[in-house]
Amino acid sequence: PLRRQRQMCIRDRVNGAKDAFVEVVSKEGRLYMLPDSSRVWMHPGSSIRYPENFVQNRKVWLKGNSHFDVYKQDGKHFIVYIDRAFVEVKGTSFLINQEQANISKVTLFSGKVDFTIVGTEHTIEMKPSQELTFNAEKASVKVDEMQGVKWKEGNYEFTNVDLSSWIEIVGRIYNVKISLEHGPVSHTHLTLP
Repeated sequence: PLRRQRQMCIRDRVNGAKDAFVEVVSKEGRLYMLPDSSRVWMHPGSSIRYPENFVQNRKVWLKGNSHFDVYKQDGKHFIVYIDRAFVEVKGTSFLINQEQANISKVTLFSGKVDFTIVGTEHTIEMKPSQELTFNAEKASVKVDEMQGVKWKEGNYEFTNVDLSSWIEIVGRIYNVKISLEHGPVSHTHLTLP
């Protein structure tokens, strides 16, 4: 459900001019609708900041973890800024996880995004079912494939995923270590809505 978030208008000096921003802080996990109808599933403790004229200037600054379902608009790119990098979106669904210091993970479920390292302007075009891990301190990037998982209307869907892969995927999404008491189970496949 869409719940009201604490919003604050803040003023910053950018290029010598005053620009007005809206900041949304999520104390609990919540869904937030941006002015262009894009949806952000904000994890607890995360925050987003965007310009008041967001429909013309689709830029978001993210602290913490959030899943984005971006509404496509021709000619108007959607950019999410994270620690020393940004993600340029072309109408898509993706997750950004920043739980570890200097480590950002971008998991692309559908669509297309370009990941760019600030300062080097090195850009990586991501494809669906890829997870990119960026180490801001080392300016290093690693891309892994992630099969059998989709994001739909606020829920993860798993299709024909073996139990060991499911444990690895859920661990990567939530940045947790999962282990089975009796060790790994082989040849068990899951399909979960």
